[in-house]
Amino acid sequence: MFRLFDRFEILDLYVTPIAECFEERKIELSGFKTIEVYVLSKEDIIVSKLGRYSEKDKEDISALIKDSDKILIAKLIKNVESRDDFSERVKHEFMKNSKLLRAEYNV
Repeated sequence: MFRLFDRFEILDLYVTPIAECFEERKIELSGFKTIEVYVLSKEDIIVSKLGRYSEKDKEDISALIKDSDKILIAKLIKNVESRDDFSERVKHEFMKNSKLLRAEYNV
């Protein structure tokens, strides 16, 4: 559902492997006069893609990780691993894929 002129959250935290307090790391997009638009930090985007880790996700991660904070990524992964409020299936895939990411990018 899309709501005009109302707060709109498009992340479904039950199926999105994202660390707590992601709002603190959000980035505001400039160029808008009447609305505020925010995106996740690069590090949060990388971590969130570990739930699927499809070929497209891997391409995105490869582009984003070059100038990302790997120490922060490691902390965010640990935070997600400790969450107990999201899909067990997604968490299982996340755990498997985070090991692959750590090995490939020395995170």
